[in-house]
Amino acid sequence: MWVNVPVQELTYIHINSFRFQKNPAVSADSLTDINTVWAYYNGNLIGEFDLPATFPVLATGTGQVMLTPGIPNTGLNNEEANYPFYTNDTFTINAAPGKVITHSAVTSYYSTTKVIPIADFTAVPGFSLAGGAGGLTIINADSLKYHHGPTAGIFLNSPGDSTVIVTNNPFTINTSYSFIEFDYNCTMPFSVSLQPVFGSSPAGSITFLAGVSPNRGWHKFYIYVSEFAMATKGDSYNLWIQANLSPEQQYGMVLLANINLLSIDN
Repeated sequence: MWVNVPVQELTYIHINSFRFQKNPAVSADSLTDINTVWAYYNGNLIGEFDLPATFPVLATGTGQVMLTPGIPNTGLNNEEANYPFYTNDTFTINAAPGKVITHSAVTSYYSTTKVIPIADFTAVPGFSLAGGAGGLTIINADSLKYHHGPTAGIFLNSPGDSTVIVTNNPFTINTSYSFIEFDYNCTMPFSVSLQPVFGSSPAGSITFLAGVSPNRGWHKFYIYVSEFAMATKGDSYNLWIQANLSPEQQYGMVLLANINLLSIDN
């Protein structure tokens, strides 16, 4: 049964965004893309809201509000996910019917977050479809200074060219809860795929996971990979990045920074 609550009895909470605090115990960067929030009052879910948000609370006396950060899984705003590595923000409010309480939300990585860097790539022979190897430049590790610690840059200069880079060092994926996250800045589209490895032998199958559209400026990308690892068994996995230059483009770049596999360190 629905209960109509007079507007004047509701207290409103306004959240503009989440401020990210660096956790010195976690070796991951601080760029985030937190665009939703799950709100709770005294342990009960109020709802999920796009940021910035103003939402009502049927508060009485003193109560506790908890805010859980939400991120776009696979870069899609319509596929929001709780990010298990970001801390909740919890604070106490006093009921103020008809009033708006503005709160500055704060989050950081949990100290139990395990970070595995994915930092070394090479070009895949035979995957340059137009311009050839001469149209591809890969810069690894600290050679590229566009951002704080980029690990790879792809540059294509032949219209219609397409190329693939792959990790040199396969990594294991925790099937309980693991994400790959990275910062990116690109003027041409690229895709993200995974390939299982058995012993030291990569499997022939490569599974496409997500595509990224051109997006200038630095942005954050998250993708949940535990489900893939559960369905596609391997001793370890390779990350594949394919970049594509449109026939109308003379030049394109994909800059990738702080590529990490994150899981909960039990």
